[in-house]
Amino acid sequence: MTVILQKALDVMSCWASVWQLKVSVEKCNMLHIGSCSVSYQYSMGHDVISHETQCKDRGVVITNSLSFTQHICECTIKAHSHRRANSILRCFVSRDNGLLMRAFVTYVRPILEYNSTIWSPSFVRDIEQLEKVQRRFTKRLRGMKSLSEIRSCFGDNRSSIQAI
Repeated sequence: MTVILQKALDVMSCWASVWQLKVSVEKCNMLHIGSCSVSYQYSMGHDVISHETQCKDRGVVITNSLSFTQHICECTIKAHSHRRANSILRCFVSRDNGLLMRAFVTYVRPILEYNSTIWSPSFVRDIEQLEKVQRRFTKRLRGMKSLSEIRSCFGDNRSSIQAI
């Protein structure tokens, strides 16, 4: 299998040189899925392709164990801590709950839901981590601190991360 992959890389490198295209090998990496040890070094032209334990493709972080926990952690940090959710509460002068919830759905939930069909959370801890962003936001809204169910606050069936 390694020989076939190396031949494919050689063909691609040859094609790129014929068409005078530069391949950014420093942006390429090799992710081996599973726990097998890797002893073969793949190369493109004269450059060696690095081996990684995790990589980011189209904004989704994936590890060699096919776990998306790292991706979920990065999403929740980006969505909550001093980025989007907190910025909404700091920047909006109005304290109208409807307006703030629409801002949350518009600016924060796309971060939490981006490519969710690929990395759909299967661990309870991952689901709770994602939903914690919504709970923290709604607790800071006037009159919504005691709500135990997020769904009643957002008023739609997609409020829970499990419904994604």
